Amino acid sequence: MLAALSAVVILTGCAYTSDDETTTKGSLQVTIDQSVAPMIDPQLKEFMRIWQDAKITNETMLTRKAIEKLINRETRFVIVARDFKPEETEALKKVELELEKKPIAVDAVCFLVHPENPVKALTPAQLRDILSGKITDWSSVGGKKQPIQLFITSLNDGQREYLQDSLLRAESFAKSAYPCTSFAQMKSFMPKSQGFLGYAGTGYARPALDIRQPDTTAFKVLSIIVARDSSRVESVEPHQEQVYLGEYPLTYRIYFAYPLRQKLPLGFASFLAREGQGVFQKNGFAPYKQPVRIVNFRED
Repeated sequence: MLAALSAVVILTGCAYTSDDETTTKGSLQVTIDQSVAPMIDPQLKEFMRIWQDAKITNETMLTRKAIEKLINRETRFVIVARDFKPEETEALKKVELELEKKPIAVDAVCFLVHPENPVKALTPAQLRDILSGKITDWSSVGGKKQPIQLFITSLNDGQREYLQDSLLRAESFAKSAYPCTSFAQMKSFMPKSQGFLGYAGTGYARPALDIRQPDTTAFKVLSIIVARDSSRVESVEPHQEQVYLGEYPLTYRIYFAYPLRQKLPLGFASFLAREGQGVFQKNGFAPYKQPVRIVNFRED
């Protein structure tokens, strides 16, 4: 698919910028990886609150589609849940598109189960065997006898690609897994199956992760069992501190990218890399760089 990008690219170049656009004034549509959209919404609102002459709208889509849109010069700012792949970098070279690209936050794959599921934690090996279809019943991992209904994200989704590369590796997702086009669709299926296992980023899982007042009406979040040494294991939840420090094992970086010599994209990118780090932290997400301190949500 990417091999054909250079053939369909808009040859007129990045003809988006109005003459009076500045780093804090103008209109910009940001293309956001749908898996991280809840993390980015507060950033858009805060930037426009500070710079009232800037109007930023957004659209959400799958990771690969967002990157393709950037390569095709159909958007001038993307935020995605992974770095670019070699073939995508090569496509950028072919169309002579120079980008500024940096990590701005850290997210995590949170595994979700029915609130009444007695299972509280799984090892990475158990998760791999469930994702691949080797384990098909909750009784195999300490739960009650009940078939596992696996919900996964669509092809071209960054989280699915991350799980393939980090957990499954050479194995494939179970043929019985049901691919969902969005988290909203996945969530709508949850009440219909008490045996479900799904996943999402911290933005969508956050209500169930609130230490003070967790909302587990639709789902609860599993802990991941991590071996700290030969004699000690811990169950780690994907809270802000654990994600930022890398204690939770299934984490990945979120990146922005935009074509060089674009004024308002530069201004928004600069905001994300500086003030935006505090916005991530304030809203319970893990920044890429620690602005002041990390809020400890763990109960002592």
